[in-house]
Amino acid sequence: MIRFMNLVRLIKIFIASPGDVNIQRDEVERLIWDWNAEHVDSKGTILMPVRWENNSSPSFKVNSSGQEVINHQIVKSSDILIAIFGNKIGTKTPRGKSGTVEEINVFYEEHKDRVGIFFVEGNVPVDLLDEHKMVMRYKQYLSNNNHGLYSSYDINNIRRFITREVDKLISNNSDYKEAENNIENNLNLNIFDSLEYDDDERLFVIHAVENSIRDFGDRWMSGHTLREIEKWERENNLSEYLSNRYTSVLQKLFDRKLLYVKEYTSEGNPRLYGVEVEIYKKLKKVILESNEQIEQIKQKFEKKEDLNKNQDLDLPF
Repeated sequence: MIRFMNLVRLIKIFIASPGDVNIQRDEVERLIWDWNAEHVDSKGTILMPVRWENNSSPSFKVNSSGQEVINHQIVKSSDILIAIFGNKIGTKTPRGKSGTVEEINVFYEEHKDRVGIFFVEGNVPVDLLDEHKMVMRYKQYLSNNNHGLYSSYDINNIRRFITREVDKLISNNSDYKEAENNIENNLNLNIFDSLEYDDDERLFVIHAVENSIRDFGDRWMSGHTLREIEKWERENNLSEYLSNRYTSVLQKLFDRKLLYVKEYTSEGNPRLYGVEVEIYKKLKKVILESNEQIEQIKQKFEKKEDLNKNQDLDLPF
C-alpha cells in the first residue's frame, strides 16, 4: 500500500533480522536515505526505513505477544520487506521458527509480494555453529518449497532490489496518479482571491515568478532563498514583510499543496521544497495577467521614508 504526502509517495520498507546483523541493518537504513537523496525528485517518492526498535510503540493487549503487536503495528502496514540473516535464526515465537521468520510470513500473507531475503556470508564463529545450521536449514527450506529467490547479502544487491520493487509499486499504482490530478485540478491558484490567500502568500508567489524560482530551502537551508527575497524587497522598496515570515509562509503553501518536498535530509526531514511544473505555469499565467493587482500589493508594502531621518537639523530657530 502506498500513502500520499502532498504529491510525494511514501513507501515504507521494513527491515527484518535477528539481532546479530545490526551492522547490516544500519547499512541498509543508510542506503535507503541515500536512495531518497538521489531519487525523490525524479520519482516523486520518499522511502521510509522501518525497524521494530524505532517504529513500534508500547501496547498492552491481552493474549497477545510482543511479536504480534509488532506484526499489527508495522509489519502489515509496510510496503516492502528486506530480511537479513547472519549466523542466527532468531528467537522462536509461537507462530514461527523466529521473530524474523514470522515477520516474513506475516508480510507475505498480507501482500503476496515484495519480500527480499538476504544471507550474510563469511566465517562462522565456533560458538554459533549450531545456530548457523538452523539458518542453513531455513535457506534450504526456501529452496525446497519454491519460495522464490534469495540472495547473498551485498549492498548492491539490496539497492537493485529496492529500485526494482519501488518501480513496480509506482508503475502499478494508478491511485497516486488520480490523486495527483485531483489535487492539481482542485487547487485555487488565483492568489488575488482575498478569501483564499494572505498577503505573505501573494508576495511569495509574485517574488517566485518575477525571479523564475521554483525551489525553496526549508528553515535550516533557507539562507540563499532569504537573501534572494531580501534583495527583491530592496529592489522594489518593500518592507521586510515577506522575509520576516518566510518559514511560516513556506509551511502555509506546503499545506495548500502548492509546494511539495523536493529533497529530504538523511534524517527524513524536509530540506528543499519545490513547485510542480504545471502548477508553476498556471501561477505564472496569473501573475502575467495581473499587473494592476501586483502594483497594489507592492504599494501596500512599500517602505515609507522616515521623515525625521532626513530632517534638516540646522534650523534658524
